[in-house]
Amino acid sequence: MASTPILAFVIFIVAFVVSQNAWASKSIPKGTKRLPGPHGRFAKSYCFILFFLLDWVSVVLCDQFFESNLSDGSLPGLPLLGNLLQVPPSHSWLQFKEWADIFGSIYQMNIAGRTHVIVSSEKIANDLLRERGNLYSGREQLPMAAQLLSGNLRPLLLPYNDVWRNGRKLMHALTNSTVAPTYEPAQLLESTRVLYDLCCSPQDYERWFERYAAVSGSKKLL
Repeated sequence: MASTPILAFVIFIVAFVVSQNAWASKSIPKGTKRLPGPHGRFAKSYCFILFFLLDWVSVVLCDQFFESNLSDGSLPGLPLLGNLLQVPPSHSWLQFKEWADIFGSIYQMNIAGRTHVIVSSEKIANDLLRERGNLYSGREQLPMAAQLLSGNLRPLLLPYNDVWRNGRKLMHALTNSTVAPTYEPAQLLESTRVLYDLCCSPQDYERWFERYAAVSGSKKLL
């Protein structure tokens, strides 16, 4: 909101004036010594940094408070952390489905200060990502995942550029209607293995599904 920077500026000015007056009015009786620690110009610097940090925190808190109370389709969350603690570490899509039933097919959430938009409708996803792909096909750059771990070669983490388009052409060549039937024998074999393992140890279903996906995907590249 437009009033948030003004409020933060007012808080900063008031805190700065109070700190300066406190240091100016501070006197030491004769015959006494100062306690160990920062004082004088350095103490004022520390005080200035402290009030600067408090002012920054007040800006973040005000932004999150007004955003969570005045905007539609936003999940209420905690200051600074937002909805970070509300997202389960596993099977998070079930929680997203519950929120979609409450807030609608498209809503936003805050994860430690970063806004994430959740789309829970196939129609909305097609309208945004397919019909308006030139506007919404870009991806946020994640240096750790995209550059350091993937070497900018994983299409899921690439921006909309020539490298991404070349990767898309490769995926299309591996999954078109002419090549797809050649994967059926391997998929049938892996499906049989999955069914057998599910009957023997159903509690490890995630492991069996992950193996099926990994083996089926790797055989497409052989």
